[in-house]
Amino acid sequence: MKPMNIGERIRTYREALKMSQEELGKRVGLSKNSIYLYEKGERTPQSDNLLKIAAALQITPDVLFGTPPGNVS
Repeated sequence: MKPMNIGERIRTYREALKMSQEELGKRVGLSKNSIYLYEKGERTPQSDNLLKIAAALQITPDVLFGTPPGNVS
């Protein structure tokens, strides 16, 4: 099984919160299209947007990178 990328994690956590791409975009000041491109892996969020997305999804940025809590090197 292939590990999830950042976009797939964004989608997974967004859907778990029953949030639309449009709603997430509004919460973080981005367009629905930007969220779509992140989730498809066609674009990678800049660090400031990554922080906003993580906060809106009620997770830490480390979760988006796939780093389990407490596993910081």
